[in-house]
Amino acid sequence: MGFNIAGVVINKNYQDSIIELGEELGLELQFKNEITFEEAVSNWKADDQCDVFFSEQGTLLFFAMDRGAGEYKIEGQQVFTFAISESSMVFSLTYFEGNTLQRSLTEFNGEIMQEDGEPLPEEVNTQNTSRLIFSKIGALLGTSFWQIENEAPAFRYKI
Repeated sequence: MGFNIAGVVINKNYQDSIIELGEELGLELQFKNEITFEEAVSNWKADDQCDVFFSEQGTLLFFAMDRGAGEYKIEGQQVFTFAISESSMVFSLTYFEGNTLQRSLTEFNGEIMQEDGEPLPEEVNTQNTSRLIFSKIGALLGTSFWQIENEAPAFRYKI
């Protein structure tokens, strides 16, 4: 079936400032419980659910597809929004540095439907948008997405 996930990755660890993170993203986040990374990355989130993983240098949030298709920006931070729907072969990304859009791209069935900004350095090494998304997630987290242990702690919030 593949991945059907959407979210936001930020190059700052907000573990000790989740209220600030919610304010920056325009969300009210209410803690529900601790989960595993494997649970956080599960497909098809409920509209009111947000699962969060913290790396040493970054924060990765998983949302419902509609929220992941939005644009988020935070002054002074690198913010990468993504949506991967392997079931419908749609891949979307938006990357801001501060308030400045650096890159926006939407691919459907292997065709680029929309793009703005300059190609990201990670695009030089791949023609695959899904791989590009996972590469950029790793760059902002400071660790490869694929190296995160399934049992690593993550946290579930209600929006």
